[in-house]
Amino acid sequence: DSKTFIEALSYSLKNKFLNVITAFNVEEAIDNIKKIKFDVIISDYDMGNDNGLTILKFLKNNNYNSKFILLTRNSSVELKENTEKLNGIFLDKGDLNLVKSLQLEINNC
Repeated sequence: DSKTFIEALSYSLKNKFLNVITAFNVEEAIDNIKKIKFDVIISDYDMGNDNGLTILKFLKNNNYNSKFILLTRNSSVELKENTEKLNGIFLDKGDLNLVKSLQLEINNC
């Protein structure tokens, strides 16, 4: 997503005493996943020339057990269903309760 959104979300999560590592494209995210065990991965859908579902598919195809949360303003029913079929969690960035929903999902790890 935009650098401003990522920085704001990172700051908010760090204030909850969570370790946060950011990536700005799918390749960088997958490289990080290969090096570090993550409890939760939060991804935007739109990531340059690729999208967050590629990360989720990588996790599932390689038996990673990280919880995956897809954040997007794309309210496509098909996207939501595809995310959930892969055991991902779909959250709409336009939701007024996004921060609260995100905190609940993280706390359930």
